[in-house]
Amino acid sequence: MRVLIFDEIKYDNGGEHCCELMSKFLVDPRININYFKKFRGYYIDTTSGAYQTIFYCPFCCTKFPPNLTDTYYDVLKKEYGP
Repeated sequence: MRVLIFDEIKYDNGGEHCCELMSKFLVDPRININYFKKFRGYYIDTTSGAYQTIFYCPFCCTKFPPNLTDTYYDVLKKEYGP
């Protein structure tokens, strides 16, 4: 059972992201949440310039699909060597 943090959250079934708030905050430059389509991953941009992977939506609590970062680099290493 999903518990909504805000009553106004609507699931974005037709969109690219899990809910309307996530879709809105990803395009808001004041919010440090990013989505990298190539890796299918959601990240929080820290003040030190590093990224922290997030595994659940902070707004609707949906679990994100597995991140493809490790798979991506494993394929590149296999194809092109070390």
